[in-house]
This record gives sequence, C-alpha cells and structure tokens, in this order.
Amino acid sequence: IAIIVLRNPHCSKAELSKLLNTLNEKLPDYARVMDFIISDRPFTIKNKQLTGTGRPRRNEIQQHFQQQIEALYSRVDEIINGDDL
Repeated sequence: IAIIVLRNPHCSKAELSKLLNTLNEKLPDYARVMDFIISDRPFTIKNKQLTGTGRPRRNEIQQHFQQQIEALYSRVDEIINGDDL
C-alpha cells in the first residue's frame, strides 16, 4: 500500500491506477503496490510529516492515515486469500 501526494490534484484515481499498473509490471512481486491512499495534503514540516531536512516522519504519517491503512490492508488480505469471491 502506498500513500501518494499528488502534484496535479486533477489526476483521477483511475489515471493513477493505470500509472501504478504500468509501474507494477516493472517491479518484483514483493514491491508491487496493491492499493493506495491519496493524501489529503502534502507532507510538510508544519504538519510534522517531514523532518527539518525533508525526510518523511513515518510514525506521524502512519498515525494520520491509520484507519485508511488498516481498511486497505484488510481489503488486500481478502483479495489475496480469495475471500471476496
């Protein structure tokens, strides 16, 4: 699962899915993006999602998106295990 910050806010989820599918073809199985969250705002120092040197603060990002992450992992598990069939 990836959290994506869009540079172009007009990019649709369908367009983004298509781009990720193209990218996934070039990645090994373990590195493929199964699903994604579109961030509601950029990561910044002010919202404490970046350090002063521009590195992501993973704990802050995970806390902000915790519910969405859990829901997506649950959905991915269902797909992998065939529970959604």
